[in-house]
Amino acid sequence: MVSAGVMVSAQRPLRPLTWFVAALVVVVQGVASSEPLFVDVGESSGLIIRHDNGMQGQFWLLEVIGAGGGLLDYDDDGRLDVWLVQSNGADQLYRNVSRRSRLVFKRVDESVLSEPADGYGVGVAVADVDNDNDMDVFLANYGRNQLYVNDKGRFRRKESGLELDDDWSVAGSFADFDGDGLLDLYVVNYVDWSVENHKVCHDMAGRPDYCAPEVFPASADRLYRNLGEGRFEDISDRVGLSSSARPGLGVVARDFNGDGRPDFFVANDADDNQLWLNQNGRTLMDDALLSGVAVNGDGEAEASMGVSVSDFDRDCDLDLFMTHLAAETNTLYRSSSEGWFSDATNQFGLGVASTPFTGFGTHWIDADNDGDLDVYTVNGAVSRLQEQILAGVAFPLEQPNQLWINEGSRFTVTTDEHSAVGRGLSIGDIDNDGNVDMLVTNNSGEPRLLQNNTDGTNHWIGFRLDAPGALIMGATVSLTSRQCVTSIAQTDGSYASASDHRVLFGLGDDDGRQNLRVQWADGMIEAYDSLKPDRYHVLRYGGGAKRSEGDSL
Repeated sequence: MVSAGVMVSAQRPLRPLTWFVAALVVVVQGVASSEPLFVDVGESSGLIIRHDNGMQGQFWLLEVIGAGGGLLDYDDDGRLDVWLVQSNGADQLYRNVSRRSRLVFKRVDESVLSEPADGYGVGVAVADVDNDNDMDVFLANYGRNQLYVNDKGRFRRKESGLELDDDWSVAGSFADFDGDGLLDLYVVNYVDWSVENHKVCHDMAGRPDYCAPEVFPASADRLYRNLGEGRFEDISDRVGLSSSARPGLGVVARDFNGDGRPDFFVANDADDNQLWLNQNGRTLMDDALLSGVAVNGDGEAEASMGVSVSDFDRDCDLDLFMTHLAAETNTLYRSSSEGWFSDATNQFGLGVASTPFTGFGTHWIDADNDGDLDVYTVNGAVSRLQEQILAGVAFPLEQPNQLWINEGSRFTVTTDEHSAVGRGLSIGDIDNDGNVDMLVTNNSGEPRLLQNNTDGTNHWIGFRLDAPGALIMGATVSLTSRQCVTSIAQTDGSYASASDHRVLFGLGDDDGRQNLRVQWADGMIEAYDSLKPDRYHVLRYGGGAKRSEGDSL
């Protein structure tokens, strides 16, 4: 039974932007080229499904947060498959059965995915948790979380210890926190909302609307240690997470301080972000404020949703990009050689054009394989939009997505003509042509599968790492013929979504053979030389030439 709740006016604050937004949208749409770089092939390829958020008119906060999706090769046939999260437990897995140039996805039957999830689905994370060389799936739910263990292309739901968390979970990130050769799991939790403590919020015109997260108590994140054989234990108290509750939405695991151990960056909604530095696999220490990533350049906490990590400026360190609420900018935190970050959003032209929209999923991608990293943002409001209410839109939160092209010292933006309530973003090469493609999930809408339409004049090289899962997640792949061209194998980041862990580099007009170095997650370094471009290569653990940290390549 729904509680009547409490009357409050705690909608997310928005500055008066109406005239500015209208003018800006016209400008950024004018940047678009006549030939679209990405083409939506979701429906034509067989992804016939609509996300159901379960809304019934009560404006439950839960309705606007989900849901994500994932790209993974669950059956190890070399083609990326699609996992789509549903709120009612009826997640769908679509197998990629494409032949030649025609993309085809078919929904799997109960022989592959037989047990539905229990909770209200929000996010998904994928990794090889049992080191058997196939990808397992973690579902972040409102309610009991679930682990689906992959047994040679068939998923079985595992009582793993992860289901004991009945918080509102949004996302997860796998990394070997303690260095024992097994992938541990960081789970991001949001707020303590329930039907019983639901509150009624209003917009500036007095109409009912969705509440801001500040109305509800924040929930603490959790860290689970992998015990082997698909079992996990909650070590949150031991590492110091339980006393640091904040409304988390996004997470990435990377070695931010160069000590060889994975750290966790958490994007929090309307609160300071957290950078949890790994203290020798025993505890975590929040260094976000000292590192410069807790708040923006004006000293203000922002409503952080999605997060992506890369070395976009090719200076050999990791930079952070985050999506935020409308009237705030998306934010670029550029890393320095001294290990601290600065807000470089406006310096690179990433600020003004993002303010009309609320961003969620995001990833750094090389959209045209020119060797420069671009960034894509998935947008969708969290408070009802007046013009869409007046137009009779059923779920008036629709906004267009944006592609930001790296021009060197600045980014130029193209805004999509299509609008939806965007949430998740996964990236991967769905047709194995060397161009990065994208899966976009929409709240109360259909997914979009954006196939890259690049003309193919630029060259590329891709890699699949062949090793137990704990050695792959966090492995660093570097092209040694170029300065600071590095990518890290991971599936996390964005918002509530999972991406392909293969590594893909755009080479521009360079058609020469490439030399590379891999530093596996256990620290072992191997060199692989004279690899042909315009194809994928399998890099087997132990199959390269061993190198030490100081060797020149």
